[in-house]
Parts: sequence; C-alpha cells; structure tokens
Amino acid sequence: MNLKKPLVLCLAVLCAQSALAQSMSAPTVMARTATTVTESEERTYIGTVKAAETVNITAKINGTLWKAAFKEGSIVKKGDLLFEIEDTIYKANLEIAQAGLKQVQAEYDHAISEFNRNKTLYDKKVISASEFSNYVKVKDTLAAKIIEVKANIKLCENNLSYTKIKSPITGRIGENIISVGNEIGPSSGKLATIVQFDPIKIRFSMAEADFYQNFEDGKLIDHTMTVLNADGKPLAGDIKIDFFDNQVDQETNTVMIQMLCPNPKNELLPGGIVKIVFKKKYDKPQLALPISALMTDGHQYYIYIVKGDKVEKRFVKVGDQVRDVQVILDGLKDDELVITGGGHKTRPGGTVQLVQ
Repeated sequence: MNLKKPLVLCLAVLCAQSALAQSMSAPTVMARTATTVTESEERTYIGTVKAAETVNITAKINGTLWKAAFKEGSIVKKGDLLFEIEDTIYKANLEIAQAGLKQVQAEYDHAISEFNRNKTLYDKKVISASEFSNYVKVKDTLAAKIIEVKANIKLCENNLSYTKIKSPITGRIGENIISVGNEIGPSSGKLATIVQFDPIKIRFSMAEADFYQNFEDGKLIDHTMTVLNADGKPLAGDIKIDFFDNQVDQETNTVMIQMLCPNPKNELLPGGIVKIVFKKKYDKPQLALPISALMTDGHQYYIYIVKGDKVEKRFVKVGDQVRDVQVILDGLKDDELVITGGGHKTRPGGTVQLVQ
C-alpha cells in the first residue's frame, strides 16, 4: 500500500489550515500615506469699523448764523467753508483797535522825542532827576500800552476769523443742526458733525495665545491677513496694524488690535462689522495625517507604520492642526504607509491585514 499520497495530502491540509488561522488572527486595519498642506487653518475674528476722526463743529464766538455753505451728507475737504456768522461787529472792533494803535503809537513817538530832549538836559544837569523821571514814566507807560493794544488787535483778528467756520478735516458732513438766522455761540452745542472715512479704523480682539503666535515685536509673522466686508468681499489696499492695546483684558483674556484701512470708495461705514481672517503660510508643503492616526503615551505622540504586513511604532513631532488633519513636523516620510483606523487592535511587530 502506498502511504506517501495520504501523507502529502495531510501536510497540505495542515499548511492551509495554519495559513487560514494566521490570516484570521491578523487584525484588519486601514492605512494611507500622508497628505500635504501649504497653510494653516483659518482663524477668523470679528472687527468693528470706527471712524478715523469724528469732529463736532461748534461756534467759538456769539453772533447770528448768516450762512451754511455745505450740502448735508456731502464730502467736505479740510479748509472748506462750512458756516458764516455775521461779522459786522467783529470788523468794527478790529478797526477800532487798529485806530487805537495808531493813536498810541503817535503818543509814544512824541514821548520818545521828549525823552531824548530831556535826557540831554538831565545829562547837563539842567533839570532834576525827579523831572526827568516823569518823561521816563510816560515813555514806558506808552510802550506798555502799545503791547496791550497789539494784543487786543490779535484778539479782534481771531474773533473776526471765527466768523468763518471751516472744516478741520476731510470727511463726510452730517445734517445742519441749527438753521440760518439763529443766534449761536460756544454754548449752542454742535452745528454739524464730520466723520473721516478714508482711512478708516477697524478694531478687534484676539486671544492672548493667538496674539503671541501671530505677532512679534508688533509685526505680523508667518501669517497672511485678509479683511472681508459684510458681503464677504476682500478689502483692497494696504491695511496696516495701527496699534495694540498695552495690556491684556483680564475679563476676556484678549488683546485689542486696531488697524487702519484705506476706504476711498466708502465701502465701510462706522459701526459696521468686518471679518479678519488669519492664515499661517508654510515655507514648504507640510506632511499631514488624519487625527485618527495619532496616539499618545501621555508624553509623546506616535503612529503605527505598516512595512509589508508588519507594524512599526514611530514617535513623531506634531505641528498645527489644519481642519481634520495634523501637521507632522518630524518622524515621517511621504511614501510611508500609516495606520489610520484599527491601530488599537495591533501592536509593534505584529502583523496586519490592510482594508482597501
């Protein structure tokens, strides 16, 4: 009887059973190679639009409002005439002061002549010191009077100039609050308000931790910044960081940041809302893995790499989280196969089956 054939058949069956058992014992896992990212996840902040300058126009002198020289809601330029106050009294006061100066100047010139003539007599001892002192007193008194009259002329000139109220800034002027013909003065309150729109200010608050990541020595580092208006359109122009608050808000743990934004077309209005979007730009594409691929021992992050059908444990250095992936800074090559699902079922050195 030939016993070789049954023996070979038994060995084949045993090998098949062993392979099947080994296959059934190897856990199934999902694996993939790393993707790449070129920039970090967006961080969005809400900003409030504020006027760069807001000026309330008021009267500095009393008088009758004679003229309003602007159109409500229009753009006025620095130096444009806005209001006129009746100037008759102020012109007359200036003319009186100027006439007074001429009179005092004439008296002073005469006093100088008398002083010089009597000084010669005093030097020759023709008149006494007491008599000469009278001429000195008259000269000095009139010199002081000239200073006083000139100061009064300046006040009159200023008051006359205040009858023409001009715009101190370029901006959009609001309504004319007091009608022409009314008596106005310093106590009348504002006549109109001018708001400067270009440039315009944007203020927002950033968490302290984010602030230190985004800024260094007052400058934006390794990040891009985009400002979006209410309809989501990016604002053009050179938007600059104006200043940071000098302390962290203890209640919100944030830092207030103010920017200056060009606004030539008046796209932004004070009180409006904008979005400020920050992204970190990487010098080169960064390898990244799904969050599910990462594990930790409490001190370091590690991943499982599949080589053939064997599992290798690898410690890695992680960077930013960008949406649903984690940037891997060190410990991974772009062609290595990393377990992203089922890693808890295996161990270093074990075998696995890959699920497509």
